[in-house]
Amino acid sequence: MYETAFEIEYAVSSYFGTRQNLIVPNVYPMNFGFRGGYEMDIAIMSSAGYLQEVEIKTTRADLVKNLSKDRWRYSTFGISKKMWFAMPEKMNTEDCIYFVPVWAGILIVNNKGKVRPTRDAQVNKDAKKLSVNQQYKLARLGAIRIWSMKHEKMIRYQRTLK
Repeated sequence: MYETAFEIEYAVSSYFGTRQNLIVPNVYPMNFGFRGGYEMDIAIMSSAGYLQEVEIKTTRADLVKNLSKDRWRYSTFGISKKMWFAMPEKMNTEDCIYFVPVWAGILIVNNKGKVRPTRDAQVNKDAKKLSVNQQYKLARLGAIRIWSMKHEKMIRYQRTLK
């Protein structure tokens, strides 16, 4: 159905291209020397070293809750060159879109996992390229996450063989 955060995360990472970009879920920018104690649902780093961020929302209530976050009221995109909100198709309504900041792009994920941008994200001209050290830290985090998942999957598979 592509309605859960995990399903949307998968669809969005496929849309942005896991072979063209470094895509890492659940990234805390403060771990890379940036201010702010929030979490990026998906961080996408281009080969040029710039970030795009995707915020995943699965319910209208989740969108409304964003209004109370200082991150949205007092800043624009922060460190990201572009900011996107990804949502399941059922949320592609005026009632939901109203709560997405006007500078953020909107990605709609249909029931088959196909992503369709319905609004382009504005470019943050103040975004800076990540330093080589920051790029390394992000790549390292992505590798740790992948190998942790693979390890768990391999252990479960080996247990089925016994």
